[in-house]
Amino acid sequence: QALQLTEMVIERVKSVFSGIIENTDKFKRMEIALTGLSGSAKTAADDFKFLIDLSRSAPFSIDALRDAMIRLRSTGIQDTHRTLIALANAVSAFGGSSEEFKSAVEAIAQMAGKGVVSMEELRRQLGQRIPQAIVIAAREMGITMQELFKRVESGQLNSLTFIQHLTEGFEKDFAGAS
Repeated sequence: QALQLTEMVIERVKSVFSGIIENTDKFKRMEIALTGLSGSAKTAADDFKFLIDLSRSAPFSIDALRDAMIRLRSTGIQDTHRTLIALANAVSAFGGSSEEFKSAVEAIAQMAGKGVVSMEELRRQLGQRIPQAIVIAAREMGITMQELFKRVESGQLNSLTFIQHLTEGFEKDFAGAS
């Protein structure tokens, strides 16, 4: 019985150390990715701290948050931290999972990458993850939903302007939700 207990303790210790090594490796890879993205060790360190802090309040995995930051930054969104917090709060407000958060981020990234907002990203991708997104965007832009749809359909809605207004609306409506 003592031998069996000793074996169980040894296995548990192995498991703990294995988890520590795995997490250390994950954080090292994240640090490398952030440094490569920003080109600056200081910016990468700030981003790393930001992601750790955000992971303490947001109900999403650190991997989802890291991937979101990389995706948003690579599409030219300037205030990545602000946009990331606003998206995390908005998705959290509707009980979204890490996967739903990733989908919302992907919708925003696709809009930013195209330069204009399309109905596909607005209604199907973003609207399904954050049901009030369209209403909030129209309100923050000072236009009706009909006008918003007209601008989207005509290809005249600049994505970075739209994302900025959407971020402001999410901050107003969902601050502290995650």
